[in-house]
Order: sequence, then C-alpha cells, then structure tokens
Amino acid sequence: NSYRSQEGAPGGGKQKHGANGRDLEIVLPVGTIVRQVDVPMRSSPEKDAEEDEELDSGWGPYERELTDEEREDIRKRKLEEMLRTHFKFRSGYFPQDDRVQMLLERIMETPKAYEAPRINLDLMEHEERHLIIRGGSGGYGNPHFMTPEIRGPGIASRGSPGRAIYLELELKSIADVGLVGMPNAGKSTFLGAVSNAHPRIAPYPFTTLNPYIGTIDYPDAWTMTIADIPGLIEGAHRNRGLGHRFLRHVERNDMLAYVIDLSGPAPWKDLEILKKELELYKPGLTKRPSLVIANKADLGGTSTQRNLEILKNSTRDVVVPCSAKEGKNVTAVTGVMRQIVTALRRRKGVQ
Repeated sequence: NSYRSQEGAPGGGKQKHGANGRDLEIVLPVGTIVRQVDVPMRSSPEKDAEEDEELDSGWGPYERELTDEEREDIRKRKLEEMLRTHFKFRSGYFPQDDRVQMLLERIMETPKAYEAPRINLDLMEHEERHLIIRGGSGGYGNPHFMTPEIRGPGIASRGSPGRAIYLELELKSIADVGLVGMPNAGKSTFLGAVSNAHPRIAPYPFTTLNPYIGTIDYPDAWTMTIADIPGLIEGAHRNRGLGHRFLRHVERNDMLAYVIDLSGPAPWKDLEILKKELELYKPGLTKRPSLVIANKADLGGTSTQRNLEILKNSTRDVVVPCSAKEGKNVTAVTGVMRQIVTALRRRKGVQ
C-alpha cells in the first residue's frame, strides 16, 4: 500500500502564511512489527555505471578545450541551476552578484536535514504513537529577503521537499491463546468447534498455511481470542517446513495450547518435539502458561487410554482429553483456558 499526506499551500499576499500540510496517521493493530527497508532499485547498477562512464568520457576532453569565457559561462549556468533548486525568482529576474553572494550564504546557513535512525518498532501498547517521518519545511516569501535598498525583491526560497520511506509491517501479536501442534493434529477442527472461525479442514498435513483467529464467546458474554498456528515439524527451528514463518506467530500469544493427537503411536513424543522446537527457536518460550489438549480421544480404544496416561505422566501441564470433531469435552478445555487467560489478564491489569 502507498500513503501520501496532503501537501501544504503557498503563502498569499499581505505576508500571509500558507496552510500547513496535514498529518497522516496510519492505525495498526497492537503487536505489529514496523521495520524500515531499503528503497527498491529502479535500475540495475550495471546500467547506472554505464551512464556514469558515458558522462565522464563525454565531458573530460571537451572541458580541456574550452576557452576561459566558455568556462565562465558554464560556471554561471551551473550556479544559476544550483540557486534555482533552492530559490524561486520572479519571471525575467535573476539577482545581481551581491544578491547571489547573500543567497549562497543563506544556503550555507541552512541546517542539514535531520537524519532519523532506521525505524524498528514493536507496537505492544494500545494507543501507542510514533513519529515515522517529517514533511518538508516551508520556504520563505520575498519579505524575508527585503533590504533597505531593495523593498520588493523577486526572490522566494523553495523550502525542503518531503521524503519517502518504505516500511515492512508484520503482525506478530495474534491472540490470547495460540494452538500449537504437529500437522493434522486437529488444531483447525478444534478452533472451528469452539469459536466463530471457519478454518480450512482436510485429512492431510499442512492444511493451514496462515494463522486463523477466532473468538470464543462464553455464556456470560466473556470473550477471548484463539489462534490456529500452522503445524510444526521436527527441525522447524532450522526453518524446515516453513518453520520460521510459523514459529514467529507463536511467540506473540499470551498462552500456548499444545494440541496432541492422542490416537498416534507416541503422543508424548509429539509434545516433547513441539516444546524442543519452541525452545530452540526462542529460549524461554515454553515457560509461558500452557495446557495440553489431548485431541482425538474418541479414537483407538484402549491404546488411546494408555497414551493418555503416559502423556499425563510425561508433563507438568494440565492435560484435558477431548474430541474436537465430535464436540466432546471441548467445554472442559475452554474452561481451563479461561482460568489461565483470566489470571494473565489480572496480572496485566486487563479485564
């Protein structure tokens, strides 16, 4: 997207100032990362080098053959071009040498534009505001150049132009609860069962390639947000399976809910792999409040029950079995989620 603030207006007669340009505000959600990036290249370095070489080869020999008068004429033309980049002159007027010297001194006195540090912001507070870039400063009208000898000079300064800046925005703060799990563990099914979200669901891995966010509405009108993070695989911290693209969404959820396929051969190992990948990606990430959703508890019969007991004994997290597809025991899961999220909000001073 491209944004441009409204420009100011020229001054008027009787020493009237022109209108200032309008501020431009861009509203972003909490949790957005704002980074300044380099201006895209519009031409190749090779082409620029060729053009520079042509200019150098064309001017060098020609300047050595010029007469003194021709050199002086070129100097005056270059001086006039330089002055016209800073000042505007009345039609048919160009200042005499004494006025030229005064204008050159004005240019030397002009403070250099403030070079702000590169933008790298992490928006984590509601109504947080930052100045990203300033507009150009206005120029001076001809009264600014009056002298006792010249009461109506045909000179006005141009001011400084505005600047353009390129920013990259990344939304990393997603929800109160982030669903983390291996591909096809049932995260999307669970999200669809408990919230207003409608993620894509299919019986094969990597159905979800971008986070889905839903809202859980409780009977007493209390709400919380929940995000379906795309599935992680072993080696995700090394960017396997688009690991970094998925992992960066995990770190901005207040609470983590590990969705484990209880019908698998070793669900406790799945939990171990998930926590290992999170910790290798960002140390301390697994210390966030969490619970384990033992999904697909309706499948597998006695082996599922045995897996549930082993899973409970392998972690200190609360383990809640459920069947997201059949909607069994999902309210027990959302009840535990609410308890944890409520405690986190109280700690933050948020209702």
